[in-house]
This record gives sequence, C-alpha cells and structure tokens, in this order.
Amino acid sequence: MDVLASWNQRHLANIRRRDLFNSVNRVAGYRKMLEIANPLEVMYE
Repeated sequence: MDVLASWNQRHLANIRRRDLFNSVNRVAGYRKMLEIANPLEVMYE
C-alpha cells in the first residue's frame, strides 16, 4: 500500500504521527514508508 487515506485528522492523518508510525514499521523490518493522508489530499495527487 502506498497511501493510507483517513478522515481521522486527530490520530491517523496527523503529520506529526506519521514519523512515529514509520519508525515502528522500520523496527519491524518494513522498508517502504507509509504515507498517511486525508482523502482530499489523495484525490488531488
């Protein structure tokens, strides 16, 4: 998955939390970074 779309601005689509989620994924061995965005951001890219 390249992008996770979520309306949950307070928790999932929060830019500050993205680094935390990706650091946990790196420790678990995942190489690809997960981009978390709201659906409007995904729609226009």
